[in-house]
Amino acid sequence: MLQTVRTFFTYAAIGIVNTAVSLLLYFLLIALHITPTIALAVSYFAGMGTSYFLNARFTFNQNAYSAALVLRFLTVNVVLLLMSEWSLHEIMHVLTRSAYLAQIVNVIPMTLIGYLANRQFVFTARHDDRENRIYAGFFGCAVGIALIQRIWVTLGGYLFSATHHVKTLKWLLIQGLIHWDAGWFLSIARHGYVHVTQLAFFPFYPVIIRVFHDATTLPDTVSGVIVSSVSFVVAMYYLGRIAHRLFSTRVAILAMLFFAFFPTSYYFDAPYSEALFMALSLAAVENAYRRNFFLASFLTALATLTRNTGALLLLLVFWQYLSWRGMDFRFYTRAWWKKLDYRVMSLTLPIVFLLSYAVWLHQHYGHYLAFLTAEKHWHRQYMPLWDTYAHTLRQYITGLHPILASYYLLLELISALLSIVFIALSIWSYRVHRAQGDWILYLVILTWIASTEPSVNIPDYLVSLPRYLLMLFPGFILLAERFPRIAVAIPLLLVSAIFLLRLSGLYYSGSWIA
Repeated sequence: MLQTVRTFFTYAAIGIVNTAVSLLLYFLLIALHITPTIALAVSYFAGMGTSYFLNARFTFNQNAYSAALVLRFLTVNVVLLLMSEWSLHEIMHVLTRSAYLAQIVNVIPMTLIGYLANRQFVFTARHDDRENRIYAGFFGCAVGIALIQRIWVTLGGYLFSATHHVKTLKWLLIQGLIHWDAGWFLSIARHGYVHVTQLAFFPFYPVIIRVFHDATTLPDTVSGVIVSSVSFVVAMYYLGRIAHRLFSTRVAILAMLFFAFFPTSYYFDAPYSEALFMALSLAAVENAYRRNFFLASFLTALATLTRNTGALLLLLVFWQYLSWRGMDFRFYTRAWWKKLDYRVMSLTLPIVFLLSYAVWLHQHYGHYLAFLTAEKHWHRQYMPLWDTYAHTLRQYITGLHPILASYYLLLELISALLSIVFIALSIWSYRVHRAQGDWILYLVILTWIASTEPSVNIPDYLVSLPRYLLMLFPGFILLAERFPRIAVAIPLLLVSAIFLLRLSGLYYSGSWIA
């Protein structure tokens, strides 16, 4: 107990130190005539770096030179920053209008929460040097692959986009990526939910953009691209960790490459929620494999507030819990219930978060499931999978569709075929390894959802399937596991990258691609 109190006060003292470092550096940069935006960003990250190294050394006595530790620290403390911004806003709304008084009220509980979160999720049990080197390698690969993919997507926008704009660097890096749903996300980030139609877009991604914009004063368009780009790196990092844990390093690297150069992966670079959703999803699954079920459930809850399909991740997390406890699915027996322990309670977090959001929707829009009502404004309705596939095939063969081009219909059909291939690979893998049976269920359910929500007013029967494939992460791992030989993997990657280059140009042109 005394040790806990001592480390808490050490953590609080370091908080004062890193705050002082941030302020001093900010004032120094301002005195040197550095712009406030850059000064704020540099001072903030300097303070965070000070916090990391001092807490690693003096509070938790851990080796600070660990890529996995750094990534966990950044993830947890960004979440803490969002929580602090939200709680400060609520305190000013409910208790006092004074920003200074609100911050005083806010700092005590947030310091305690920050201490507990860093102790539980960041500075946990030490890993051996070999494991740290492997994780550092995956993080480096994720950064390198993301950079190459971004250059490749930008090249596609430069070469193949049909636009009257001058293709400046700013347009290629930022403005050319603002199309379709990106505009809706940015509008929500700027103004909140104004129209019922916006409720089809879940809130966590716009909230992250708004907080990043407020913290850095960068334009919301730039903030959206940065949030997506960083999330893309995190998603690839955890994808590699999962593949390495289950198979091998080679499979991990190939899975990251297949994922990064998938034909519609340009959505990871744009202000869309895909990158953040995949970062949260893959981090949740990897933590479930590490038996850290509270963090896995918390990340699943955040993923659920990013996209409604995040609730499906609970299946994967619960499956790992049952595996860890040595349990099957005979939940109708008394012995099954006796094997449950207190950790199972954490699996209710995604449900609690989703119910809280539903209550908020009811308070503001009079309906607990208002996001389903919003789908009707987008002319979405349920249609069985076999009907959507048949209608799309008929449109492609007859060529009679008044709006959609034949190449787009072909892309939807290829996407449907690829989703079936992913499911087949998961069944094959289960028969060979007798493991990852949860992947079969996840792939089947998500494919069904993605294939049964046509936009009937166009009509476009597989309207979002090429983009939904990005969420079928087990498929990328299993593709790499099934075809690990370079002679096969390289041609597959080249074909995928060529499609990505061409589709990136279409997206930059403002063409609807999923």
